[in-house]
Amino acid sequence: MADNTEQIRFLWDLVEEASDRRDALTEATDLRQDRIDWDGSVRPRLEQVFGKGDVASGFNNPNKAGSLADYLDLSAALAAGVALYDADIRYFQAVRKSLVKPR
Repeated sequence: MADNTEQIRFLWDLVEEASDRRDALTEATDLRQDRIDWDGSVRPRLEQVFGKGDVASGFNNPNKAGSLADYLDLSAALAAGVALYDADIRYFQAVRKSLVKPR
Protein backbone atom coordinates (compact mmCIF):
# COMPACT_ATOMS: atom_id res chain seq x y z
CA MET A 1 0.00 0.00 0.00
CA ALA A 2 1.24 3.47 -0.83
CA ASP A 3 2.12 5.97 1.87
CA ASN A 4 -0.13 9.01 2.36
CA THR A 5 1.94 11.27 0.12
CA GLU A 6 1.51 8.86 -2.78
CA GLN A 7 -2.17 8.37 -1.98
CA ILE A 8 -2.79 12.12 -1.86
CA ARG A 9 -0.96 12.64 -5.16
CA PHE A 10 -2.93 9.77 -6.70
CA LEU A 11 -6.24 11.29 -5.56
CA TRP A 12 -5.29 14.71 -6.95
CA ASP A 13 -4.52 13.00 -10.28
CA LEU A 14 -7.95 11.33 -10.21
CA VAL A 15 -9.64 14.67 -9.52
CA GLU A 16 -7.84 16.16 -12.51
CA GLU A 17 -8.70 13.17 -14.72
CA ALA A 18 -12.37 13.29 -13.67
CA SER A 19 -12.46 17.04 -14.37
CA ASP A 20 -10.98 16.51 -17.83
CA ARG A 21 -13.43 13.73 -18.63
CA ARG A 22 -16.36 15.81 -17.33
CA ASP A 23 -15.30 18.79 -19.43
CA ALA A 24 -15.00 16.60 -22.54
CA LEU A 25 -18.59 15.32 -22.34
CA THR A 26 -20.97 16.35 -25.10
CA GLU A 27 -24.51 15.40 -26.05
CA ALA A 28 -22.95 13.07 -28.64
CA THR A 29 -21.00 11.14 -25.98
CA ASP A 30 -22.19 7.62 -25.23
CA LEU A 31 -22.58 8.51 -21.57
CA ARG A 32 -23.40 5.01 -20.37
CA GLN A 33 -20.28 3.57 -22.04
CA ASP A 34 -18.23 6.47 -20.74
CA ARG A 35 -19.26 5.62 -17.15
CA ILE A 36 -18.54 1.92 -17.71
CA ASP A 37 -15.09 2.77 -19.08
CA TRP A 38 -14.42 5.25 -16.24
CA ASP A 39 -15.40 2.74 -13.56
CA GLY A 40 -13.31 0.05 -15.26
CA SER A 41 -10.33 2.39 -15.30
CA VAL A 42 -10.57 3.87 -11.81
CA ARG A 43 -11.73 1.02 -9.59
CA PRO A 44 -8.67 -1.22 -10.24
CA ARG A 45 -6.35 1.71 -9.59
CA LEU A 46 -8.15 2.54 -6.34
CA GLU A 47 -7.85 -1.11 -5.30
CA GLN A 48 -4.14 -1.07 -6.13
CA VAL A 49 -3.48 2.04 -4.02
CA PHE A 50 -6.00 1.56 -1.19
CA GLY A 51 -6.84 -2.14 -1.27
CA LYS A 52 -10.30 -3.58 -1.82
CA GLY A 53 -11.81 -1.92 1.25
CA ASP A 54 -14.02 1.09 1.73
CA VAL A 55 -12.29 3.50 -0.65
CA ALA A 56 -12.55 1.28 -3.72
CA SER A 57 -15.98 -0.07 -2.87
CA GLY A 58 -17.34 3.43 -2.18
CA PHE A 59 -16.35 4.77 -5.60
CA ASN A 60 -19.16 5.36 -8.12
CA ASN A 61 -21.73 4.91 -5.36
CA PRO A 62 -21.78 1.49 -3.74
CA ASN A 63 -25.41 0.95 -4.71
CA LYS A 64 -24.50 1.54 -8.38
CA ALA A 65 -26.42 4.81 -8.47
CA GLY A 66 -23.44 6.07 -10.46
CA SER A 67 -24.85 4.43 -13.57
CA LEU A 68 -26.86 6.48 -15.98
CA ALA A 69 -30.56 5.91 -16.41
CA ASP A 70 -32.11 6.09 -19.86
CA TYR A 71 -32.75 9.69 -20.87
CA LEU A 72 -34.78 10.78 -23.86
CA ASP A 73 -33.56 14.36 -23.53
CA LEU A 74 -29.88 14.58 -24.51
CA SER A 75 -29.27 17.73 -22.50
CA ALA A 76 -30.71 16.05 -19.37
CA ALA A 77 -28.46 13.05 -19.99
CA LEU A 78 -25.45 15.33 -20.36
CA ALA A 79 -26.34 17.17 -17.15
CA ALA A 80 -26.61 13.81 -15.35
CA GLY A 81 -23.22 12.72 -16.72
CA VAL A 82 -21.62 15.97 -15.55
CA ALA A 83 -23.27 15.56 -12.13
CA LEU A 84 -21.84 12.04 -11.78
CA TYR A 85 -18.31 13.30 -12.48
CA ASP A 86 -18.88 16.12 -9.99
CA ALA A 87 -19.89 13.49 -7.42
CA ASP A 88 -16.73 11.49 -8.21
CA ILE A 89 -14.61 14.60 -7.71
CA ARG A 90 -16.26 15.30 -4.34
CA TYR A 91 -15.70 11.66 -3.36
CA PHE A 92 -11.98 11.79 -4.21
CA GLN A 93 -11.66 15.09 -2.32
CA ALA A 94 -13.40 13.63 0.73
CA VAL A 95 -11.10 10.59 0.71
CA ARG A 96 -8.07 12.87 0.40
CA LYS A 97 -9.23 15.01 3.32
CA SER A 98 -9.72 11.89 5.45
CA LEU A 99 -6.10 10.84 5.09
CA VAL A 100 -3.58 11.71 7.78
CA LYS A 101 -1.39 14.49 6.50
CA PRO A 102 2.19 13.43 5.74
CA ARG A 103 4.84 14.81 8.05
